[in-house]
Amino acid sequence: MKKLSKYGRLWHCEGDDSLLSPWAENPDKIPGTLIKQNRKRTVWRVTSSNGNDYFVKREMRLHFPFTTSKAEKEFKAFSLLKKKGIPCAEYAAWSAGLRDCIVVSKALPDGYTSILQYWFSRPDPDFEFAAQLCRFLARTAKAGVTHPDFHAGNLMTDGKSIVLIDPIGIKSAPPTDSPAPEMLIPLSILTGDLPMDHLAEMLHASGLYSSREHALEQLNLMESRQRALINGEWEKRKNQILSGSSKFARETEPGFFIRNNAWFSPAPEICAEELEKQEYSAEEGTQIWTESFRAQLLKQKLEKIPVFFQIRDNHAVIYYLNEKKNSFFYGFR
Repeated sequence: MKKLSKYGRLWHCEGDDSLLSPWAENPDKIPGTLIKQNRKRTVWRVTSSNGNDYFVKREMRLHFPFTTSKAEKEFKAFSLLKKKGIPCAEYAAWSAGLRDCIVVSKALPDGYTSILQYWFSRPDPDFEFAAQLCRFLARTAKAGVTHPDFHAGNLMTDGKSIVLIDPIGIKSAPPTDSPAPEMLIPLSILTGDLPMDHLAEMLHASGLYSSREHALEQLNLMESRQRALINGEWEKRKNQILSGSSKFARETEPGFFIRNNAWFSPAPEICAEELEKQEYSAEEGTQIWTESFRAQLLKQKLEKIPVFFQIRDNHAVIYYLNEKKNSFFYGFR
């Protein structure tokens, strides 16, 4: 890695510094595709003068010269994954200033999506992919690392291979074939779609746990902890859904909400013929609408999937899918 001063700041780069041109000229106005944004963090996809595409993540936070920035920590975490032989997004550069830090990673080839999107883009469960995910978890556990926030959102796939992204917090740990239940959290997207004993068999076949029964015990423990977490945070999450500020649904006009798909992006347009309309009191309609999201998180079955919700005064209207053929888009099978 080489250090260089460019565009008024110090950069740490792997390879040619052409990856910084031209987008790094002004971090306040990066010319690229905005991927994600909140109060503290913005992510763009940019094309550099070397012809390669990169993800640029900028964190707005104070950083002092005698401390380790989040960008440097993330780069070191990537280096650890690379050393351990765990497939991950490749990091190319980082920089830390007094008011921000920036980390740059190479964009994955077209076709890579989150494993959440991959899983719910298909009407039927992909058993081979489930086994592949178990093998990835086994490879990670046996390599000897821990991740403080390991979940489906940190993994991407093209259906053939799986890579880890956002490695912040990754640390070395003793290699193990019997990881803690927290290591199994990415498998929570599969529970409900696959029998737990089948999933336990896949885990054991991947080389984890001493028996299928031990694997099933750890899976059940992971799931019970996830359920407790979801239920414990439910009141806060419910209020976010109703405020229109959650990732689960968007408010397109006052009092009118549209359900996002299972990977939290706008769902495909639906014809009126595909919907069934029902009217409720405001209280009952609100409960049905919000509880459907808790059912989605808990991987529970629903007879009817609510996709639109309208509330005005003491009156509510819910539009349901009248057929379940497309319900997998919304996290239900």
